[in-house]
Amino acid sequence: MLIPAVYSLIMGEAGQAPLTMLVDGADYHWASPITPNTVQIETAYGPLPTVAYARWRVCSTVQGPSQAVFRLVSCDDGPYNLVPLAYLYNGNPGASNISNDAVIFTDALNALIAAGVRKNIGWQLAGDNTHPVVIYNVRIEIGWRF
Repeated sequence: MLIPAVYSLIMGEAGQAPLTMLVDGADYHWASPITPNTVQIETAYGPLPTVAYARWRVCSTVQGPSQAVFRLVSCDDGPYNLVPLAYLYNGNPGASNISNDAVIFTDALNALIAAGVRKNIGWQLAGDNTHPVVIYNVRIEIGWRF
């Protein structure tokens, strides 16, 4: 049996204004420096079911001619020990072009679960420090196989 689940990784509630970020392209940044947007994968209470699919989806736009780079990471509390899981590039720069990009990271998530340790999964953003990035939705879609 396959049970789908969606985990939202964006700040705020549904119906609120989108998140706008202006970040320096030299490094990746969390959406909030105080509480990064993450979800925990907890394996301490027993084995988790197999992941049939794991997809990371970002809906955003860059207000200008540059490109934004989103990075999905696993990390320990803190956050420490960041390990990249996937990258997404906003391929439609320009204020009128909304990009709805997705990447599959099933193998990476199954490897985390097989390791048997608790991890946080979250996202970071790199830009050009000139053109704001408007983020409408960031989420993880997982199909758990029971």
